[in-house]
Amino acid sequence: MKTTLLFNILNKTIPFLFSLTFLLSACKEDEIIAPVTANPAPVTGSPANTPQGESPAENTPPATADPTPAPVQGKSMTFRGQYTQLLEYNVDGTLQRYTSHSNGTFIHNFEYDANKKPVKATTNNFGNTRYFYTGEVLEKAVKYDLLDRPLKEYVFNFNSQNQLIEQHGFRVALDGSKTEFEKQVYAYDNKGNMNLMKQYYIDPATGQLVLSASFHYENFDNKQNAIPYLSEPYLPQVTLWVNNPGKRYILSKDGNLLVGAETYGYSYNEAGRPVSRYTTVDVGGRTVSYSGTFTYTGF
Repeated sequence: MKTTLLFNILNKTIPFLFSLTFLLSACKEDEIIAPVTANPAPVTGSPANTPQGESPAENTPPATADPTPAPVQGKSMTFRGQYTQLLEYNVDGTLQRYTSHSNGTFIHNFEYDANKKPVKATTNNFGNTRYFYTGEVLEKAVKYDLLDRPLKEYVFNFNSQNQLIEQHGFRVALDGSKTEFEKQVYAYDNKGNMNLMKQYYIDPATGQLVLSASFHYENFDNKQNAIPYLSEPYLPQVTLWVNNPGKRYILSKDGNLLVGAETYGYSYNEAGRPVSRYTTVDVGGRTVSYSGTFTYTGF
């Protein structure tokens, strides 16, 4: 689920460019609200608190997970702009399938354990992601290719409010060795909305993590969030947005505006859910506007 507008502007130097890689397609209204990860050159190093050896036994995904996605029978939400996003839910409220139509169709099917914790996400063309826990807390996610070989590992840290505050990314070699290549740090407002994400990469010259860019989200409404923040990897068990953002902008490590700020305006139905979103983007002094609509089934 990655597109381009603002992202391509950055020459893919900022992976998690929330919709940057989507973004600059600035006008790919379907995923304009979340970052994407590019592919920086492999680097070495790893945070001291990140496990690098064998995973402890309790981090093994439950063996009871059903490998065959069940039919979607619950609710769904479709967002249609220049591109389309579809989120389909099971009757118990868990996300069953996420579909994005943008330069192709990308599908994620989710599997859960008996406690409704996601244990696996299978894509239609890029392999799968498996989620590992320590007790009830998400510890890491591992992405596998179509041959079921591990490609990347992501390790997570949460605060006392169960909010994701840090994510470390590692590349996994065929021999099982891991090299760190990125880190994201998250901050939240007093309503629980992630309003700042700082993206770090390893500097090849020093082998140290350095700030690459910061993503800022402001002016959240007080309505229920419609489109989740699309992180990489996607984490359906983690809430990053409670409400809907009204503005987004991206700053360089030096504090300079990297791309034009985006502002979002919404109209709502009687239940308080967004039914349309109007986006305005400042691109080089020129204002570009476009809109999208939300459709709900079963809500």
